[in-house]
Amino acid sequence: MSQLDVNFKRDFIEALDNIVCRLGQGAKICNCNADDRFIFACVEFVEEEIINNTNDIFTAVHGKIDRYINDFSVAPKVSIDEHKTYFFIFHTLHERLSKNNEDKKIVQIILYTMVYIFDDLLNLVNARRQALNERVCQMIKNGTLFKKTGDIGLYLTYKCLYNSAKDNQKN
Repeated sequence: MSQLDVNFKRDFIEALDNIVCRLGQGAKICNCNADDRFIFACVEFVEEEIINNTNDIFTAVHGKIDRYINDFSVAPKVSIDEHKTYFFIFHTLHERLSKNNEDKKIVQIILYTMVYIFDDLLNLVNARRQALNERVCQMIKNGTLFKKTGDIGLYLTYKCLYNSAKDNQKN
């Protein structure tokens, strides 16, 4: 196993832990009107899904990132950036749970958490965009997020915004 794979496995596990810890916060920022009991049940469900399927999720996420890296010729030197790790974890969870016809509200809360985590990453470079969050949350609510943004459009939007703000901080 290469050092890149070792680093990615570690980052993947950290990202999964962070996602589970922040599920409730994601639901709150997008005003999804879920009560605390439902959010708690969602956290338990997602935690169980992750524990029972970590290897399958890891394999799917790793494959998606490999395809992305090969398609765009953006091989990392040391580690996979956290935007990619988070995005492809969320994308994989969305696919798995949608395919299994899980409660639509649980899938929404997972995606709202993605918005929350990406907003935190943007905040690191002073680039929060409330209008973007609102539009993404509306697509999540309507069930059209990946239909409208494709497999990587949302990732590219957040990553380009982050990189642009980071570059502007240097100037």
